[in-house]
Amino acid sequence: MRLTFFISFIFFLSCGDKRETTFPQEKDITESIYAAGYLKSKHQYDVYATVNGVVKHCYVEAGDLVSVGDTLLTIDAEALEIQRRNAALSSAYYSVDNNKEQIQNLENAIRSSRLKMVFDSTQYGRQQRLMNQGAGVEIELEQARLQYENSRLNYENAMIQYSDFKRQLNYNASQSRNNLLLSKVNEADLILRSAIDGKVFSLNYDSGELISPQRPAATIGAKDDFILEMAVDERDILEIKIGQEVLIRLDSYENQIFKGAVTKIYPHMDTQSKSFKIEASFLDPPMTLYPNMSFEANIVTGSKEKALLIPRNYLIRDSLVLLKSGDTVTVKTGLMDFRSVEILEGIELSNEIMNPEE
Repeated sequence: MRLTFFISFIFFLSCGDKRETTFPQEKDITESIYAAGYLKSKHQYDVYATVNGVVKHCYVEAGDLVSVGDTLLTIDAEALEIQRRNAALSSAYYSVDNNKEQIQNLENAIRSSRLKMVFDSTQYGRQQRLMNQGAGVEIELEQARLQYENSRLNYENAMIQYSDFKRQLNYNASQSRNNLLLSKVNEADLILRSAIDGKVFSLNYDSGELISPQRPAATIGAKDDFILEMAVDERDILEIKIGQEVLIRLDSYENQIFKGAVTKIYPHMDTQSKSFKIEASFLDPPMTLYPNMSFEANIVTGSKEKALLIPRNYLIRDSLVLLKSGDTVTVKTGLMDFRSVEILEGIELSNEIMNPEE
């Protein structure tokens, strides 16, 4: 939608004719695209809790300045505290230091079964030598062999039990340590901190209130650096370029025009509104600004000094003009705003034209 700025015309009435007439005039014209939007602080973001709980204490108020890492508020979440204590108990229970006695018992069992196996192996060897010398007894040899096999199995089982216990202990210890670390990470979620150096624009909870991840706890942004965020219609987006001048009217600053420049064009159309989001920055901002202040803007897409202009309502079907003589002539148009249109070819300053709507 094209609008106009600072252009006025003097209309002349021809004698003896009831129709309004005028002459083309040389004036400056500015062509622009209309947009509307809201102010946003640079780096502005909403702070969310990741857990449900009760606000334990608020350390800031709306309007306070904060630095990176500053605490905004703390949350009291009983369930997380119980999880942390359980994780600490589990970590202590499965620690090597807490299982030294059982490890020592298994190591003793290994040593005892090994000594028994060595002794029984010696006895079995002795019975074999006696049999080879013809002095042994078959049943004693068999008993010695069975005794050795049994003690060997006991030794192997003791080794397996020791290995299984150490493996399970290491696994449980690692898992409990990880759970303890995770609980400490979760416990860190009970403290909401600022991610930037900036200003607290809103704090949505008080001490003692229930807090949830569904509602932002605070809004933080740069203190004095604001972005003009606006929507441009799909039909006009191709005319928008980075660096174009923007004329801004803020509802809070009536009758004042501020200048800015386009800084960013988002290459994605909102299918609901059929519009594109663009950003601009002030060239000379007002003294006081707040997030979400509304504004209207005109993005200047073209301008020309001493252009040959006529009122837009004198233009017929975008290409014809009715002369005072009654003749209709074809014209070539250039820049236009909501009041005026530039004529490039077809008529001159001396041509008196009539309003075709009367």
